[in-house]
Amino acid sequence: MNDKFITNPVSKERNLSIDILKLFLSFAVVGLHGNIFQDFSPFLSYLFVNGLARIAVPVFLIISGFYFFEIKSRKQFLNWIKRLMILYLLWMLIYGVFWIEPKRGVIIRLIIGYFHLWFLIGAVEAFILLWFLRNIKTRNLLIITILCALSGLLLQYNHRYHFTEIFNLLYNFVSNASYRNGLFFCFPFIVIGYLINKYKIIDKWKNIKIAFISSLILLTVESCLNYKYSGFFFDILFSLYLICPLLFICVSSIKCYSKNKSLSYYSTGIYLVHFFVQRILSSNHITKYIALSETPKVVLTILLSALITYFLIIARKKFKYIL
Repeated sequence: MNDKFITNPVSKERNLSIDILKLFLSFAVVGLHGNIFQDFSPFLSYLFVNGLARIAVPVFLIISGFYFFEIKSRKQFLNWIKRLMILYLLWMLIYGVFWIEPKRGVIIRLIIGYFHLWFLIGAVEAFILLWFLRNIKTRNLLIITILCALSGLLLQYNHRYHFTEIFNLLYNFVSNASYRNGLFFCFPFIVIGYLINKYKIIDKWKNIKIAFISSLILLTVESCLNYKYSGFFFDILFSLYLICPLLFICVSSIKCYSKNKSLSYYSTGIYLVHFFVQRILSSNHITKYIALSETPKVVLTILLSALITYFLIIARKKFKYIL
């Protein structure tokens, strides 16, 4: 979500096409966590929640990795990590009302992150790893990246389909944090974004729309198969490693520059705030007066999260690390 470097290197303006994409991705995350369409069709809901909406976090990571390539000095790197860590710790504190309990391991929770905040600490871990590996040969970096990606995918698919009990010991110890973490999830997608920038792939890619549509079909097929043969939720899909880079390249090729940062702040704010809103709307104090099904609740969550973000943007003038 760190977008300090999402700018035109010549005019220092932002590419609004990316900010618009991020905003819609934040909506997708709200829909994912709210089980949108469940009140209409469990099948349609599954395809969205465990298919299309799973594009969001990987694309966020690819965007961050793309602009992480612009980090050249140790000072820039430390500032990048500092901002993410402050953002993470601040929002972990805000959400502490939900997760801080005397009998639970606070240290473990800080390491793996609470609910959607795992994304921030995972990104920090991935950026640190990439910083130390950035100067190795691209071939070796790709090998490491592929091994990390496959490890995460296999850990998850093994647990969902019960291929073998050997690797389930790791899953049973730390649950989905065994694969949904900085090493096996965040690092591969961040490296993808990093290499897209390094080799200027956006300017070289042809027939991107055909490739994107093909990857979307693959994502749908994979989701349908998981629905039929597993039925569990999936954080990572094989097809995400195709569709997410293609979506980013496709959108990035649309040049629309501006100095306005509001859309970016709204996407970050909605991502950070929405789960708090969802918890409030699902509380007994609210449901005894207003009983909403999944889809209306998602829409209301987006609206309320956007409203709260509006005030956070104002507050950011004095507390710059709040978003």
